[in-house]
Amino acid sequence: MTMCKGAAQGVEYLHKQSCIHMDLAARNCLYSEDKMVKISDFGLSRLGTSYTIRGARKMPIKWLAPETIKSFTFSLKTDVFSYGVMVYEIFTNGNEPWDGYTNAEVKKGVRSIGFYSAMNLVKFSTS
Repeated sequence: MTMCKGAAQGVEYLHKQSCIHMDLAARNCLYSEDKMVKISDFGLSRLGTSYTIRGARKMPIKWLAPETIKSFTFSLKTDVFSYGVMVYEIFTNGNEPWDGYTNAEVKKGVRSIGFYSAMNLVKFSTS
């Protein structure tokens, strides 16, 4: 819980600065010995409240909000969705979302089936 709270505080700070991270994931959170979370890897981040990617770019599809997968538009709200996926990673001991599916399968599922139906495809781990 401490990790989740620390990451949420980091996201809140970024959003108060009108910074969209665009790549929130456990792999981009540093956790110190004194249990502080620092969000890292700002390579995709943008200042503003909305940003649309134009042209091909490698993206973390499995962490993206459905609307981002469909339109390539990011917002502060889509960061919050990615934060939720990161919480899933933390509570499943690092399991990748959509485990067993390729990025292409995830994109196709979200675009054609819709998010809530597509989530039924996720294999939740009990380990």
